[in-house]
Amino acid sequence: MRIDTQVGIIEAGPAGLLLSQFFALHSIDSVVIECRTQEYCETRVRAGVLEHGTVELLKEAGAAERLQRLGLEHSAVYLLLSLGRPGASGSLLGNLPPSSLECAAILMVDDFSLASASK
Repeated sequence: MRIDTQVGIIEAGPAGLLLSQFFALHSIDSVVIECRTQEYCETRVRAGVLEHGTVELLKEAGAAERLQRLGLEHSAVYLLLSLGRPGASGSLLGNLPPSSLECAAILMVDDFSLASASK
């Protein structure tokens, strides 16, 4: 079987399908090639969380209707962090060496605004 197209896309994962959608919006002919069944591709869960930029791309591609209707939007990240003695009961990071705990704490402080509470 021969198919003439401008672009061939391998695999019908999120990136391939989104790329195909963008091509269609710009009148570029494309074919998505996938070895799995259509049912498999449509029912396989591929992402539990989508970053803001990804959601914006889906909206731009006209592929976010279901996401906007059924998706749950979160507006904050809550961190629970125990920097107690490594291996201490109740320590979320108890198996990491102290140097790893210090690095993790520094990275989180750089990326998030954390409030500390003392007992």
